Amino acid sequence: MSNFDETDVESLRERNLCQTYLRDGFCMQQLEQNCYEIHGDFCKDCQQYALHPFNERLRHGHEIYCQIGRLVEKMQQVINIDNGSENNDSDEIYEELVSNSICPEYEQNGRCYELERRNCQLIHGDLCDICERYSLHPFSEPEREKHVQQCIDDFTNNRTCAICLEMIGRIPESVFNNDDDDECERSYGRLENCRHIFCYDCIHQWRTISYSSECPICRVPSENIFKTNN
Repeated sequence: MSNFDETDVESLRERNLCQTYLRDGFCMQQLEQNCYEIHGDFCKDCQQYALHPFNERLRHGHEIYCQIGRLVEKMQQVINIDNGSENNDSDEIYEELVSNSICPEYEQNGRCYELERRNCQLIHGDLCDICERYSLHPFSEPEREKHVQQCIDDFTNNRTCAICLEMIGRIPESVFNNDDDDECERSYGRLENCRHIFCYDCIHQWRTISYSSECPICRVPSENIFKTNN
């Protein structure tokens, strides 16, 4: 990197975030190409464009600030459910808290405009790594486990093999009239370093023919194939 580039990057690190863009995600001066402040990346916790794209110290500091704010918000939800009544015991508060529904807008997009206005009364879920939606109830462990199990079932039963294009968990047409039950049992193969799934026989044959340890879809190397019976 040249001295000019280093100086330029350092200048970007020191610039302040544009407060209009931080709040609205839009800056008229940006369109006119005369805004000299930094336009931040979107932060899903505070629902603002508040993450500095060039200054790691400021970016990390804001992330920590939001994590603390999220914990405080969860505690505040517990307090608000009491509605100022000192007669409600902790069991009643807990039952009301876990019975609240997941906000569908936040579940789908990780963003809730009512939350930005501080008046959304629904629960804002945690991110599920399987379906990549904000569907995990932050206060109810049974609901979290139920969702994860549903995702696992969907993952194993309703996914298409990327090689043969057969639905994983569905008996192939070629064995519909076969009386041998053993041939009707299908297994799926999952590579250890990526999320793609295949019929076990398909991925095993593909690896044998191609002499490659890479996933045929994303090209991420994986040494092992995990076989799971449906």
